Amino acid sequence: MKKQNLFSLIVLFSLLSAGFSSCDKDDDPTFEASKSTIALTAEDGASSTFDIKSNTNWTLASNESWCKPSVTSGNGDATITVTATENEDIKNSRTATITLTPNGMTPVTLTVTQLAGDSKPVELKTVVIKATEWEKWHYFSFAEGKEVGTGGTNADDDATWKARKDWDIAFHMANVRTNSGLSGSGEGGVYDTGKTSDISQVTEAATDGYEVDVEGRIATAMPPIYQQTGISTTLATWASGGMGGYTVSHKIYVVKTGDGKYAKVHLKDIYDDKGTTGVVTMEYGYQPDGSNNLVSK
Repeated sequence: MKKQNLFSLIVLFSLLSAGFSSCDKDDDPTFEASKSTIALTAEDGASSTFDIKSNTNWTLASNESWCKPSVTSGNGDATITVTATENEDIKNSRTATITLTPNGMTPVTLTVTQLAGDSKPVELKTVVIKATEWEKWHYFSFAEGKEVGTGGTNADDDATWKARKDWDIAFHMANVRTNSGLSGSGEGGVYDTGKTSDISQVTEAATDGYEVDVEGRIATAMPPIYQQTGISTTLATWASGGMGGYTVSHKIYVVKTGDGKYAKVHLKDIYDDKGTTGVVTMEYGYQPDGSNNLVSK
């Protein structure tokens, strides 16, 4: 009888131990993500999903503001959507890390890579620059879309503007300079496309062959007083003649900006409606993304 009771106690203890062991196993936290990497396209709102299998609380955090998970915390199983804003960099992809931290467990990471963006067409704009004074240069920025200042034709003003990087092209009557060579310390220059009149014909900027500014002669007063200074000899072909009258060539140029970007340019007129000389009408299309894409909208 005692042996039977002892055997019964052993069996009962074994069953209870197995039950407790099973309960402990069920209570262990578990966590699994269905992906460790995600690739997204460049457009705004690009998204992808991954699944979480878990029996515990967890949190999510992205280290980049452009990459956002649909939730930042939860419990148990879930499907998570990861969404990105537009990648405007047409040269470089970008990467974010989402850290997934389950309660009581080691965090795991998910890497999100977004492809480089697509270059957009350029917007054509027309501006009028009144470069009518013999003693002044008028400096223009394509990025700003406006004249950013004037400088005298004297050596001190030339030195000041040569050191500045915030301008791309400048006008003095029919004379033109770029932020390059003798005129500027920027990455500028000019390329004659060989096309005329219709700026939309130019759809791509050349990557080399740009002429930088060299020494040339301008008149700084009337009767003529001449001065040697930095000018673009390539852009000098836009208008031929003199005070007896100018003829506009309607050539289309590509101007490399002070920071190495591109704009296509059509200098359309040197007169205003009253026949005043030095009133330059410029049509241009500027590509801000750094690519050589000059397709017009």
